[in-house]
Amino acid sequence: MGFTTGKPITITSEAEQLIIRLAENG
Repeated sequence: MGFTTGKPITITSEAEQLIIRLAENG
């Protein structure tokens, strides 16, 4: 929820979810 800086929300929407999961997992 902080990667939407000049990038399409459509891509960040899915990319963010993957990044968040990886970040939470470590």
